[in-house]
Amino acid sequence: MTRLLAKQLANCQRCPRLVALRSEIKQQYPDDHAAPVGAWGDAQPSILLVGLAPGLHGAARTGKALVGDSSGTFLFAALHRAGLASSPQPDLAKLNRVRITHVVKWLPPANAPTAAEAAACADYLDAELSR
Repeated sequence: MTRLLAKQLANCQRCPRLVALRSEIKQQYPDDHAAPVGAWGDAQPSILLVGLAPGLHGAARTGKALVGDSSGTFLFAALHRAGLASSPQPDLAKLNRVRITHVVKWLPPANAPTAAEAAACADYLDAELSR
């Protein structure tokens, strides 16, 4: 993702429903990341893992896709066993040949993004896929 696209993501206002929830989360959890979540991991990956959307106690809290929730705990144990993560603990792991992202870049209400929200994030995902 280019710096310009990363800046656009950080300031994204495309989806009113997600922006409203982001404001609520920032007030409820002022110490959390509470901003759109971009890709992270190896800059030249062989594998791109794509989740649906950040979770409240995962990426919305930590700022890293699949870090901080039970999905990440399960995933990173498997990545570590396969030699693709330096640690089974998501918050400590460095990814090897793997990059992780989401289709929708911010936590949706009830963990259920709409098709329009996924479409609004498509250029961010396209940029990550074209790396």
